[in-house]
Amino acid sequence: MRERNTRRNAFFIADAVIGIAIVAVLSVSLIGLLGRRRQAAQRLADLREATRAAEAVMTDLEAGKPAWAPGARPGSAATVRDLAPSDTPGRTWVEVDVTVGSQRAVLAGLVPVVAATQPSTTEAQ
Repeated sequence: MRERNTRRNAFFIADAVIGIAIVAVLSVSLIGLLGRRRQAAQRLADLREATRAAEAVMTDLEAGKPAWAPGARPGSAATVRDLAPSDTPGRTWVEVDVTVGSQRAVLAGLVPVVAATQPSTTEAQ
């Protein structure tokens, strides 16, 4: 009889250890997934910020104002590059390239020639 109880206890302990090991593996997997999710959210936020800044620069250029990336965080940069003259007199094609973090947004648009000749690079400090 005593031998039977020892066997039952041994099976119970083995089941408990296996259960704890399964929970530990699932916990480690979940922590890894949460880390990747946070990184993906940061990349998406950087891309949104870069796109908004590029749109703001393009809007300013279209209005004839100097290029300026409002709200850009330190280390971000905006570059305006002449692409080609347009068929429309007094206007030219430009490319606005904004980098925020590791993400980059590029827009091309038609702006007045006066705006395209202003300083072409802004960097947030």
